Amino acid sequence: MDNKTFDDCVGMLEDHFGKKLKEPRFYWDELKQLPGDAFQSICKFHIRTHGPTPGNFPTIQALMEAWQQWLKAHPHRQEVIKWEFCQYCEENSPGLILVRILLEKPMYEKPELNYRNTVVRCGHCQNEQYRNPTWPRYRRKEIEGKGWETVTQIHTAREEKEMPVQRPSETRSPGMKHIGHSLPKGDRDQEDIPF
Repeated sequence: MDNKTFDDCVGMLEDHFGKKLKEPRFYWDELKQLPGDAFQSICKFHIRTHGPTPGNFPTIQALMEAWQQWLKAHPHRQEVIKWEFCQYCEENSPGLILVRILLEKPMYEKPELNYRNTVVRCGHCQNEQYRNPTWPRYRRKEIEGKGWETVTQIHTAREEKEMPVQRPSETRSPGMKHIGHSLPKGDRDQEDIPF
């Protein structure tokens, strides 16, 4: 969806419900990956089926649920992703590597409890385009260079298979901002790391 379509549709909703959004960027961040024609249909549906009172203004969750209904009515528009199953990322979550990070200030007496587990995007494969871009992307050497422990074990790569993605927020949900500042610098294409 482009900015103009989003602004037009939100303007229709604001006019109908008599409510002005203070922060439309929150809506934009969650809904920008919907197709423009789908978002127009969803907004028209809400205008037709809900009374014009400010309390009926649709939430982001309501618009996402309407998106699910729209997808059921238009199954040919369902996005299909071809995941790459590489030997470095999680077998059941392609594109992600589980890591364990030692806490700077220990909270527990037992040293093995002073870690937090999190995920980063796999730097060895091409699945990062389907994962949240705010999550850092690292290769195993980079993870170990930071002093983190890689929980994901190296395994035999499987063949690619298609997995339908039901809604954009499944692939781009918010999070991982706490380590986003440590994104690696440099051109990955020039690195000599085998895949």
